[in-house]
This record gives sequence, structure tokens and C-alpha cells, in this order.
Amino acid sequence: MKRSELYALVWEKPVIRLAKELGVSDVGLAKACRRHDIPIPPRGHWTKLQFGKSSPKTALPPQDQDNEVQLTIPTPREIASKEKRRSFVKAVEHVAEQLTLPRFEISAELLKLHPLVKATNTYLQRLPKVIKKYQRTNWLERGDDFESPPYEQHGRYSFKVPGGLIVTASLEKMEWVLRFYNSLFDALAQFGARATRADVDQARGGPKEARVCIELAGESLAITLSEGYRKHELDAEEFRLAKLEGSWAQSWSYVPSGKFTLHVRGSEYSVFKEWRGTTAQLESQFQIITATILTLLRGQSAVREERIREEEIRRAAAQRAEEVRQIDVAKAEQLKKAFGIAVEYDRVVQLNKFLATLETELSSFEEPYQERTKVWVAVVREELTKHNPYLSALSSCLSPEYSWSKWPPLWWPNTKSA
Repeated sequence: MKRSELYALVWEKPVIRLAKELGVSDVGLAKACRRHDIPIPPRGHWTKLQFGKSSPKTALPPQDQDNEVQLTIPTPREIASKEKRRSFVKAVEHVAEQLTLPRFEISAELLKLHPLVKATNTYLQRLPKVIKKYQRTNWLERGDDFESPPYEQHGRYSFKVPGGLIVTASLEKMEWVLRFYNSLFDALAQFGARATRADVDQARGGPKEARVCIELAGESLAITLSEGYRKHELDAEEFRLAKLEGSWAQSWSYVPSGKFTLHVRGSEYSVFKEWRGTTAQLESQFQIITATILTLLRGQSAVREERIREEEIRRAAAQRAEEVRQIDVAKAEQLKKAFGIAVEYDRVVQLNKFLATLETELSSFEEPYQERTKVWVAVVREELTKHNPYLSALSSCLSPEYSWSKWPPLWWPNTKSA
């Protein structure tokens, strides 16, 4: 399609409708227009025309040539993937409609603590003492049973409380983290889902790793919540204090960002979802987060069945391809053998001519060579009859290759794999 032709079409009808007629996505069509500098109607253009208002047409910028516009037509796999995403969004919206507020808002207080939240909260109550003891104890005095605080990096602690949550966050945000988790677990529990600590197999055969999981009807999702960090420029006083602690101090440092990443992943690789944002942003999405987790749990078995079905289809296709390859190899091998048989045939023909020539010349031989040559020719002819090399080679092609082989061979027409 020429650039001018596409320009005319996009000003005749809305892009969404035109994209369907052309068999492409509206996003792909819009990208093609931008790529070829083709202006498209602005928002509200068609509405204005519908109500009799004027909406001027933007002129097509001139170019040296009226180039061809290549539109990318989505593959069946891309269309199916897009349809799956749409279906998933609709399913989440349907589940979200079943949730009632404020029942599914993040609680302002820690009430009726979930066991995982309770264990983490108990640990946090005594964490300040653990940190102080660790700081005033010389490393030489710390024995094997000495309790160390969680790993700290950029003001964030990586909590892996036994029987509790697995979280990376600053101490200032841990109360919100506990309230978020407690409210989420409570909301999910009302639909039959429960939160547990479980040992999960890692990718590539690594050792099992403890994770917080959401379980429902035999399906499981691992859930993680972590706070990020950002670069902070020190003011004059902060930099002075940092220099007192160490001469290597820099004019900046990394500090907790206050922005979190909530990630859920199922046992199926394609079952995952991630949310990023501040505490306020995650709270505003709380209902969608709850609905998405429930939808992922309910749909994971179908995802697994589809994956297994696709794997079986791929295995069957690979098996058929291998059978075809083996047939092609077998046929090519017969051609090689045929050339070898032809060579043996030519040798037999040459030998028969030679023997016939000897027989015609026997009368000119002196004794005892005349008699001896006659007997020798007879022996050779007898052996050639018994062990004709080209007939033996041909017989090997027309018989099972091994004693346990079955007939017909792979190269035979109309076999199962052909």
C-alpha cells in the first residue's frame, strides 16, 4: 500500500475500524503511520464530524517518493496471546466486583494477626535490642550461637524470620508492610486461600528456598515484597558527619526509596504479576491485587494443562520431523548403495567379457596352459555364479538389515511415517 493511499484511508474511517479491516492491530497501524510521517485524526475528530462540527484535515507532509507502507500482520500466536490477556483482565475485573469495601482495605491497625505476620511482628519488637547488642559486641566475641540482625543494605533489612514473612524493607516501613500483608492474607482467606511458609524448588536445580506462598485448591503462588533504594545527595552537615565516621565518605549515599515492588509467581513460568509504587499507590490497587492473585490461583491449573498439551504437540511434531529425517536418510543411503551395486555390475560384465575372450583364445595356448586355463575359467564362472557381487549387494538392499529388523524398511513407500 502506498503512503498516500494509507493517508486517505485513515482520514476516511477511525483507526480502530480500519485496523480490523486491514487485519492488523490499531497500535501497529498507528506506529506505521508515525514511521512514515502520516498524520492521523486527533482525538475527538470523528465525534465533531458526527455532530456537524468542523475538524480540519491535516495535510500529508511531502516526501520525495510515495513509498510503500509495510503493515505488520499479527501471527495467530500473537492474536491468541492478546486474547488471553484480554480474557485475564476481564476475569480480574469480575473477581474485583465481588470484593466489597472497606472490607478489603488495608487495616489501620494490626488486629487479628496472621501467624506469619505475628511471628514477624514479635521479632521486630526485640530487633532494636538485637541491633544494639550486635553493634557493641566485638566480632571476636560473637560465637556461633550469637544472634545477628538481618542483612542490611542501603538502609533496608532483608527479613527472613523463621515462621514469618520474607521481606526487604526499612524499619520505618515495616509497620505498613505488616498491615499490608495482614490485610491481604485476611482478604484472600475469605475466598479460601491461605498464606504459608514453604520450601520451594529453585530454577536450574538449586537448593530449596523458603518463601511465603498463597495456596488455593492445590495451587500455589510465591509472593515477595521489597523496598527499593535511591541516591541521596548529602547536605553540608550530613557530609561533615560522614567524614567524621570515615575519611572515605562520599558526598552522596543510598537510602530507602519508599517505593515497593510486589511480585507474585506461580509454579507455572507464565503465571506471574508485578506491581510497583509507593505505599499509597499499592493501597489504591489493593482490590485489584487481591483479585489478580485469586484469578492467577484459579487459572494456574488451566495454564498447566495448556502447557502440557502444547509440549505434547511439540514432541509429536518433533517426532514426526525425526521420522521424516530418518526416511530421507534411508532413501539417500539406497542411492549410495545403488551406485555401489552399479560398480559391481560393471565389474561382473567386464569379467564375463574377459572370460569369454579367454575361451576364444584357448586354441592358441600351448599345453599344459590350454587345459589349465580352461579349468580356471570354469572355476571362476562357478564362483561368480555362487557369489555374484552385484547380486549379493542388491540382495542386501532388499532384505532386512539385521536379523531382528522388520520389513518394510524406512525407505519403503507408504510406511507409517511417510
